[in-house]
Amino acid sequence: AEWSILKESGNKEYQNGHFKAAIELYSRAIKLDSTQDILFSNRALCYIQINDLKQAEVDLKKAISLNSINIKANKRLFSIYIRIGKLSEARLYNSRCQNIDSENRETHKKEQELNNFLIELETKLRKDFSIGNLESALKFSEQLLEHCYDYYDIKIIHVDCLLQVGKVEEATEFLNSKFSSTEKSTENTQFMVAKAYYYEGKYEKAKALLNSQIMTTKQPKNKQERLLSILSSIEHVKEAANQAFKQGNYEQAVDKYLLIVNVDSTNLNLLSTLYSNIALCKMKTKKLSDAMKYICLSIKSNPKYSKAFFRKGQINKDLGQLEEAERDFKKVLELDPACREAKDKLDELEMEKEKKKRKDYYKVLDINADSNEQEIRQAFKKLAAKWHPDKNSSDQKTLEKAKKMFDEITEAYDVLSNKQKRTIYDSGNDIDKEFNVFNEDDGSLNEEELLYKRAEEIYYRKNKK
Repeated sequence: AEWSILKESGNKEYQNGHFKAAIELYSRAIKLDSTQDILFSNRALCYIQINDLKQAEVDLKKAISLNSINIKANKRLFSIYIRIGKLSEARLYNSRCQNIDSENRETHKKEQELNNFLIELETKLRKDFSIGNLESALKFSEQLLEHCYDYYDIKIIHVDCLLQVGKVEEATEFLNSKFSSTEKSTENTQFMVAKAYYYEGKYEKAKALLNSQIMTTKQPKNKQERLLSILSSIEHVKEAANQAFKQGNYEQAVDKYLLIVNVDSTNLNLLSTLYSNIALCKMKTKKLSDAMKYICLSIKSNPKYSKAFFRKGQINKDLGQLEEAERDFKKVLELDPACREAKDKLDELEMEKEKKKRKDYYKVLDINADSNEQEIRQAFKKLAAKWHPDKNSSDQKTLEKAKKMFDEITEAYDVLSNKQKRTIYDSGNDIDKEFNVFNEDDGSLNEEELLYKRAEEIYYRKNKK
């Protein structure tokens, strides 16, 4: 029969991957004889290959109506229903497969178990999503989409969950790659695109898309209007908050930023930015404990926000917690390897750590870091007179302690009485590298002897005065 010849030609085109050509041949055969279930079943397989599942469903149902025991058609329809999330319908066709194909009943029973598992999974997902248990809902949606990867409603919920847990880039990528061109043009998908723009901080794009939907859709526009209202409120209050910050009204700016927090607590990226801004305001007013509280909230909202870690590093540095600050700035570089400011901060911290390791000359002379030349000189004279070895030679132990103290006092004075050395010392740099302390060395004395000689000279010179 001519229809059979066309079928064979269609089979060859299918095997060569020419699915549209095969569809054309099967369609011509159907026109010749529309009672052949195999033609509809084969054409459905081609439609599946080009992701036209609706037409595949129509053809498979037709094939089954012509031949209810066509096992291939029943199995293919079961697979389609799993794929698009029609799980109740899938259960029906799985039952039919078990009755028709008794030889493979165990395989069909395993498919039935999968079907029941997916129904249970969807129930849990929808429950968690409805009560805002988003991390759990996201886990369930990921599991469900492994099998029901063309289940449109679940794909929408999955994107919504990703956005609300702060995985905005992942949500955007999912929207771009997992929705068909037909699905992308639907109202729900377009709304999720607008929502993604909002979560990315692209407010103008979000507003343009929402306004376009409001103008063109015939459906109720509640969710679009609600999101537009949120956007408008955020922009208005944020502008006032930023203006207050620029004018130095930091507490007023904090109040404004907190108002925005109350407008929408689901946008974690926005919350992270707001909490970071509040932390900066607290830093400006020297309320470092409050600043730390808000910067930790910022990081909790968005653990990948490098600016928040940078500010946390600054706060820890100001609190004197240098090791914590170092970890923060290293985290910044982990998130943003090109951040020059973080590298500079790590260099500063290294200098601070070196400062802590070396002798505190101000402490040695018992003076403040802002002491003037006269105060430094007086402190030295007083301590040098107290610890001079000639006045502490009653026994060997006392003499050795006096020599050590005298050397430390003289070393401190030698640095702090010299403007250039003091500047180098205060900056945290290495004095030995930047200034030759032992510039009178003629090579005949070792370092300890030079220092002692220098101490003697300073002591007797000052005492003459």
